[in-house]
Amino acid sequence: MDETATAVTTLDGLGRLLRELRRRQARQHGGSPTTYRELATATGWSHGVVGAYLSGQVLPPTDRFDMLIRLLGATPAEQGRLATARDRVEEGRRAVPPPPPGPRQLPAALPAFAGRAETLAGLDRWLDHAGHGVVTISGTAGVGKTTLAIHWAHRLTDRFPDGQLHLNLRGFDPTAAPVPPADAVRTVLGALGAEPARIPAGLDAQAALYRSLLAGRRMLVVLDNAATADQVRPLLPGGPGTLVLVTSRAQLTGLVAADGAHPVPLDLLPADDARGLLSARLGADRIAAEPQATARIIAACARLPLALAVVGARLAVQPTLSLAALADELERDRLATLDTEDPAVDVRTVLSWSYLRLSPDAARLFRLSALHPGPEIGLAALASLAGQPLAETRRLVTELVRVNLAGEPDPGRYVLHDLLRAYAGELAAATDTRAEQTRLRDHYLHTAAAAAVRLHPARRPIPLPRAAAGVILADVSDATAWFRAEDRVLVTAVQDSADDRYAWQLAWTLADYLDREGRWQEWFDTQSTAAAAAERLGDESWQLYAHRSAAGATIRLRRFDLGRELLQRSAQLAAGTGDQVAQAQAENTLAWLLELEGDPAAAIPHAQRAAELFAAAGEHRFAARATSGIGWYAALTGDFPRALAVCTQALTQQRELADSAGLAGTLDSLGYICDNLGQPAAAVSWYREAVSTYQQDSDRGGEAATRARLATTLAKTGDADGARAERELALAIFDDLDPESAAALRQEMADGSC
Repeated sequence: MDETATAVTTLDGLGRLLRELRRRQARQHGGSPTTYRELATATGWSHGVVGAYLSGQVLPPTDRFDMLIRLLGATPAEQGRLATARDRVEEGRRAVPPPPPGPRQLPAALPAFAGRAETLAGLDRWLDHAGHGVVTISGTAGVGKTTLAIHWAHRLTDRFPDGQLHLNLRGFDPTAAPVPPADAVRTVLGALGAEPARIPAGLDAQAALYRSLLAGRRMLVVLDNAATADQVRPLLPGGPGTLVLVTSRAQLTGLVAADGAHPVPLDLLPADDARGLLSARLGADRIAAEPQATARIIAACARLPLALAVVGARLAVQPTLSLAALADELERDRLATLDTEDPAVDVRTVLSWSYLRLSPDAARLFRLSALHPGPEIGLAALASLAGQPLAETRRLVTELVRVNLAGEPDPGRYVLHDLLRAYAGELAAATDTRAEQTRLRDHYLHTAAAAAVRLHPARRPIPLPRAAAGVILADVSDATAWFRAEDRVLVTAVQDSADDRYAWQLAWTLADYLDREGRWQEWFDTQSTAAAAAERLGDESWQLYAHRSAAGATIRLRRFDLGRELLQRSAQLAAGTGDQVAQAQAENTLAWLLELEGDPAAAIPHAQRAAELFAAAGEHRFAARATSGIGWYAALTGDFPRALAVCTQALTQQRELADSAGLAGTLDSLGYICDNLGQPAAAVSWYREAVSTYQQDSDRGGEAATRARLATTLAKTGDADGARAERELALAIFDDLDPESAAALRQEMADGSC
């Protein structure tokens, strides 16, 4: 080592010495040398820079060189000779005339760059590990792809000292077609010093010359605004040392799959980053002075960097304009407020560059998507809007996703940010949309009705209009999951619908779901809207249902006086129409109200009357449920023998009828009855079957109540761990659905009463 160090005069030779030190260290320590990451941490250099020093690509600086060779295990004598060798290499390099400077083509970085710290940190980590390669930065129009790429590129110039190339490929440009690959290669060959007369004619030969000129050089290549992977491939280097940054509105999955590119999908700015961008443009004081207006501006701009930059520029040149006034303008008409004289930064124009690249059918689907109220739309709803089969709609929406005119946050769920939606809405306004809107309404109504019946098979279906041609229903095999995905659309549609019949029908589909999810105020609001709609239509049968359903919500909300008033209205209407089932439902709901008011004895005759009316109408499932209710109320009065007999009778009927929703309540009642009869083992068995049945029906409220009672029984048997586990599970559900019940259970636990 000592003699070899004395003879070293080249950078490659110094690198070999450093690698030999590391190999020797590995032999001395059982095959475990100091890792690149450990060396980077100790010296303060990056992982990639350490690799460049040890591979002989870059001369280590004098600063910290001694630390590096000590970490590699050099002896004191070797340290001196290695330092001398390093100095000799540097002297030799100085004696050689430096090569002509490489191209320095990077555009200026944005001086007020803000945000994207997490993305930049991820890029730094990737580069430290990889050292070179291809990065694709993709995202929707105006999301800041080029700004990020140029900002990061300027931070990397020291790591790529042989030059930086920049080329706008014009993949999405209103004034010019995408740059052909052959033209792009000829342009960069000229920047690399190739004489025009020596540039070959064919694209393959040109690309080969380009790779040859990059070989052995550490260069940075920024390919901005690419259209396709094929446009980029001829510009990829053939060996290590070069970093290629590609920006595109398209996802360029081909480069990731076939060329090993590192994908960086760029989303809308987080709210804090958006605020930081405005603060960088306007000053922190101006933002802090109007925090609410700032939040409104960020929301109206959909957290899109281009829109925020336009807003920041306007506020900067109009210092007397308040943020609140500009927020008002944005909320009246976003795109008009963001209009500028410069097409390069006009939001509507920039969005159009992506739209104009779409196929005609995909462009139509993009326009139609604005007719959906948002925030997300499922594939079947999109297909209904378009009047297309599912497979064709999937193909078209995939085209939108590929160019980032739509996002796919979950498989089969699609979203447009608000500015894209506004732009699509402007385009859609020029077309006749009545048929598309009808298909979308029918999709939601008929799918929701099917999901409601699947959630509660005992419900009597309501008559629905025939669905329009081209409507496709969603899969509701998991009805709860479908409702959870679509509930915001459905609730909004009930409240906003100008069609009273549609509002009532859609509200009917939501009742059981909103009850089970603990969203009782929304349950009440939608049923109140339905009742008003039914009254305007003069339909008493719809009115009585809506009043009774709204009463159920008020009972959940502990508004018993209003609940009693609504039930009286429902009962009066039912008596007037002679609807026995409606009368029975009103009686049954009144019994429940009386129970929760603390008078189970008064509830029993109403439950008995309900059972009789249900049986007379042939509604045997509901009759068995009302019978089970009689047993439950009897148990609450302390008449456990009667309660056991009645609930056992109901249990037999419900098993025969396969009424799982009613069965769960009866099983829970039997658990409570057996616990109070001194039969804890039987009680635990009934409770566990009830929990399982509630879970099958996605009835989380029923599951939580049963688990709480099961915990009490387990505690009595001495199973403290089991009781604790059941209470925790019950609390987790109550915290989500019913904070009042959660607080009551916590108080019981604190008092030691459960």
